[in-house]
Amino acid sequence: MHSETTTCEECSTSFLFQPAMINGRNVFTPKYCDPCVDKLIHEEARNSRNGKTQMCIRNLNESIPPIYRDTDKNRLPFDAVVTVDSWEFNPKGIGMVGTSGAGKSRLGVLLLQRIAKECKWCYFCPATLFAFACADQFSDDIKHRRQAEGLLHLTRWVHVLMLDDLGKNKMTDRAEASLYELLEYRTSHRKPTIWTSNSNAKQLRTMFSADRAEAIMRRLIEFSDIYTF
Repeated sequence: MHSETTTCEECSTSFLFQPAMINGRNVFTPKYCDPCVDKLIHEEARNSRNGKTQMCIRNLNESIPPIYRDTDKNRLPFDAVVTVDSWEFNPKGIGMVGTSGAGKSRLGVLLLQRIAKECKWCYFCPATLFAFACADQFSDDIKHRRQAEGLLHLTRWVHVLMLDDLGKNKMTDRAEASLYELLEYRTSHRKPTIWTSNSNAKQLRTMFSADRAEAIMRRLIEFSDIYTF
């Protein structure tokens, strides 16, 4: 089949193409030369990724309390910042243990914000909010029930979950069971969890019932690098 010549609409270069003939008539003439087609495909993929990244960042920021959104890392412990900055997405998360005001939550938020820029879905969830959702998923109020179900779905689904202030309050049996199920799901699906607590492992263990304490703590400890402040 003979070749024909046309002009690329992108770079104005003339190039040869094989016409698509039906009943002796050409029914298709390409608009772009091969190099420009490759360039446009890459640009479209990049724009699509940028759009998804912006959505990841926007959705994350909606879950972060305003007080943490603009954290200045220069005001946080240097060694801790280095640790957080060096973490790369992998199935093993980070546990940060220390006194209130040490900067654990802010460090966790900085990590989430960085990972969200890598086009990963991240979610900040206070442990108390998780506990409330565990109760509200059975609420008679349909709005509260749906909000709770949505939050619990997010905690399982996102690439990186942050549970803030574990052990702040003793959990109900229902919330504790849901926490165990959540950690089991995330560890078995290789989804990292970032968590903070004012209590050390021994203290945190006493916050849970005898039936589940060991199972919950094993998942928190074995699937996290623990840092103490």
